[in-house]
Amino acid sequence: MLDPRRPGGRADRAPHRPTRRRALPLVGELVARAGRRDRRVYVSEAMVELYGARAGTTLTLPLPDGSARDVFVRGVWRDYARQHGAIAIDARRLAR
Repeated sequence: MLDPRRPGGRADRAPHRPTRRRALPLVGELVARAGRRDRRVYVSEAMVELYGARAGTTLTLPLPDGSARDVFVRGVWRDYARQHGAIAIDARRLAR
């Protein structure tokens, strides 16, 4: 679970198709997972350092209504703009 006392975890809306290499500068390979596609996210390298959210792991995200949702980290991207960490998810999936 993301810790509100620590930096990191700002959710950003990713481009419509974040799996395209031109959309996010991915580091390493994408991890495939069968099952719910709507629970796949991408994290910045800082999230790996802060929360251990490596590709292939599960991360628990707090939702605005106070509940939480487990998501699958499909890939990691290089992000020089946000040292506090960021999570990318497709905007349509985020709305659901």
